[in-house]
Amino acid sequence: MTRLIILLFFSVYISNIYADVTKEKCIASNKGINETKAELLVLVKRDAVEELFGSYIKSLTKVKDFTLQQDSIETYSSGLIRIKGSPKYSNGKNLGEICIQINAFVKKEDLERMQPKKLSKKTCESGGSNKTIQKHTEEKAKLEALLDYDLNLKKLPSSKILPFLREVTFSDNGFVPETSYYCTKATGFIYPIELASLQAEIKKPVIKEYVPGLKGEYFNLRPFSGSPGNFTKPSFERIDKLINFNWKKNAPAKNISADYFAIKWAGMVNIPITGTYLIKSQFRNSGIKLSLDNNSIIDSWNYCSGKCSRETNVYLEGGKWYSIKIEFFHTSDYAYSYVSWRKPGDSSLEVIPSTHLRTEKITKN
Repeated sequence: MTRLIILLFFSVYISNIYADVTKEKCIASNKGINETKAELLVLVKRDAVEELFGSYIKSLTKVKDFTLQQDSIETYSSGLIRIKGSPKYSNGKNLGEICIQINAFVKKEDLERMQPKKLSKKTCESGGSNKTIQKHTEEKAKLEALLDYDLNLKKLPSSKILPFLREVTFSDNGFVPETSYYCTKATGFIYPIELASLQAEIKKPVIKEYVPGLKGEYFNLRPFSGSPGNFTKPSFERIDKLINFNWKKNAPAKNISADYFAIKWAGMVNIPITGTYLIKSQFRNSGIKLSLDNNSIIDSWNYCSGKCSRETNVYLEGGKWYSIKIEFFHTSDYAYSYVSWRKPGDSSLEVIPSTHLRTEKITKN
């Protein structure tokens, strides 16, 4: 019954797709004008979904045990809204308010490809008890029906996509005579907008959680001369807020020896203003490499005895986050490591502050 209602609503809106829909929206925002306009366009297109898709969307979201929330369906549908001409922006009646007006429509082919589709698949399996083989074969038949419809669904866990074959019935059930093979045919309906909005949700960029500083990976090394070999498995890791260390003759971290160790720091550095920066590294009885956005700017990877420093001038863009990687090794005796910069217009160096460094938060399993 639910499916017939959905098809009825759908046919109503197929006949009205060429009607123009004019929508207006106003918001007050303290964001920049371009950011506010972009936000307004998203909001007003979502308002247009209600009128252009109407009861089809509402009835679809009332399907029993619907997997996705209504908001996910409406968000996906707003991406199918087209605009005639250009959006019209104006000042609102209230202080700081900006308004938008659009003439919206949805294309016939977009609506047609959302119609419920009937899928059917027969498959056979062997092995296991009569009860388990029947259940396993039914799930396999449903899964293969969905993958026949869209092979890209294979990228998702089967537990995520199986519920999207709805109103499933099974036929042609039974064992193949004189074999251990059990066969069944699964028949059901899918709603393409469900699958499309699910994929859109999964494709959303992962929101990363950052903390101030750089991720430090600490390694124990075997004694060497010149420069160390490869070191890939850290013995310890943590977030270091600054590269501003004077270990003297002590170990730099837990489970790390005082002599013959290495550290890899990685993360991002934010550039406050555009211009030429002096980047300087100071170290002792050690070697160091430093790169920004995979471009090497300091390379002193052979052992340097006593107090050492390396510096370079580099032009950087203000407001941009650059990836930063620092590799450091130490042999024996006194050890320290500082990484500083001199900003454009400044007369003195400062250790790069933690407020300009960030890295992904370390999560413990």
